[in-house]
Amino acid sequence: MTSKYYTLLLVMLTFLTVGCSEEKEDTEEAILSGKVTDASGNPIVGAKIFYKFYSVESSVAKLAKPNPSTNISFSIPVSEPITVTLHQYYTNNLLATLYSGTPETGNLSIATSTDNFRISTGLYNYKVTGKTIFYNGTFSNEILDSEQLNESTPLASSDSKGEFSILIPVLGIGYTTNRVNEKGEVIGTRKIKDTIDLIVYTPGKPVQTKSVTIDTKKSSQVTFQF
Repeated sequence: MTSKYYTLLLVMLTFLTVGCSEEKEDTEEAILSGKVTDASGNPIVGAKIFYKFYSVESSVAKLAKPNPSTNISFSIPVSEPITVTLHQYYTNNLLATLYSGTPETGNLSIATSTDNFRISTGLYNYKVTGKTIFYNGTFSNEILDSEQLNESTPLASSDSKGEFSILIPVLGIGYTTNRVNEKGEVIGTRKIKDTIDLIVYTPGKPVQTKSVTIDTKKSSQVTFQF
């Protein structure tokens, strides 16, 4: 009887172990990966990877050219030391410290670009942290001018093998945000579509752009050859 009991227990544990393994595989994050090579197939190192997103908009009034110099604005109820940090959307990885100091009470506006980090097209999280003050939020930034985009911080860069990878959730497919005018008035909403332009810059070579349709549940690959 004891032998049968332990045999049954071993079978149950084996089943649970297999079940956990399968669940982990189902929850693996989708990745957009790629490779950048020259005409001979040799890897190109340090190629800058950017993207431009498209959106479905509900507003009638549309901005002709989004301003790449985005500001974060918030209220300071008490004067105390605060830190304002910028983070990558979804992963929440720290990208830059935008401000560290003790501002006066009132409204405060902080630029999202620093000397070490120039904001690119994409979605971002921000945090305002103090002793009694805490704000966090998400915003989108869009640069239409190719030269300004090239001067910003890339989403990824090719490694020694010419390869790069981007977590698909970072792209913000399906994310909905308010559309505002220059006065800060909400004029509609926008939802990021599943088709993006993947853009590659490499010194001394023409810019390459490929349209990619993203399935948020599946990994995909794209190659660039210069």
